[in-house]
Amino acid sequence: MSSPVVSVTWQDTVDNCMTIMTNNRIRHLPVMENGKIVGMISIGDLVKWIISEQEGTIQQLESYIAGKYLLKHVFDPQWTSRDTGGLDSKRRTAG
Repeated sequence: MSSPVVSVTWQDTVDNCMTIMTNNRIRHLPVMENGKIVGMISIGDLVKWIISEQEGTIQQLESYIAGKYLLKHVFDPQWTSRDTGGLDSKRRTAG
């Protein structure tokens, strides 16, 4: 166990958590809120999240290259491929 205990909050980013784990050579981080432990994050949790995000980005890029990218996805920065379970296979036209 590390002393003092290294912890994060819900406001910390995945990148920040990975940096903390790497720099401190630890595999788990307690998540604190108001001085109490409310969760525990493992390096495995973070790696799974990163892989999932990269898979979504790859799907978006492949669909864009193949001409399957919907116009709404170009102009809506909040949209991700996971919103619809993947990009639509048919191209929509305005009209």
